Amino acid sequence: MSAAASNVLLERYFFAPVGAGSFAAGSPSVAEGRAGSRKRGVAVQLQCQLQGQKIKAARFLAWGCPHSIAAASWLTEKLTGLSLDEASGVGAMQIAAALKVPADRLGSILVLEDALAACLENARSRRHVW
Repeated sequence: MSAAASNVLLERYFFAPVGAGSFAAGSPSVAEGRAGSRKRGVAVQLQCQLQGQKIKAARFLAWGCPHSIAAASWLTEKLTGLSLDEASGVGAMQIAAALKVPADRLGSILVLEDALAACLENARSRRHVW
């Protein structure tokens, strides 16, 4: 498989991002996690709209390289319909493998994993609100 063919999925999620944006502020059913820093080259905000123990929808705001944006996009699509427990099983290596992210860009994917962990922690700590 050529290098160009191996990046088709990455390009799809970068050029036509799924889940880009954010939910309305203050919604009690929305959990949020943030990680990274613009000063360090990558920052991600991940939000999950919950319905019971399931992720009804996910949104992201990301600043960084195309790999960061594509990975955040892929993740929002992957998370939709998962339970909180299932979502906690999604990690950086799964994301990197799905998008064929090169080793020199794994740091960006780890920031996304941190944002997901923060979002899920926020969801679990606020679970009683819904």
